[in-house]
Amino acid sequence: MANQVLKWIFLLCVATIVANGLLYMGTGNQKLLISLYSAAGLGVLSGIGWLFTR
Repeated sequence: MANQVLKWIFLLCVATIVANGLLYMGTGNQKLLISLYSAAGLGVLSGIGWLFTR
């Protein structure tokens, strides 16, 4: 069960990184970088947790 939850959190983080990256490239708004960094951090943590639960 935990493996499935971490997998979906990881996929959601990847989608958020892509969406915020595209928005940042289009607008150049510095506020989007905060969301980009937090999504990347959460993605890394959930990815590490996903590897350990396998």
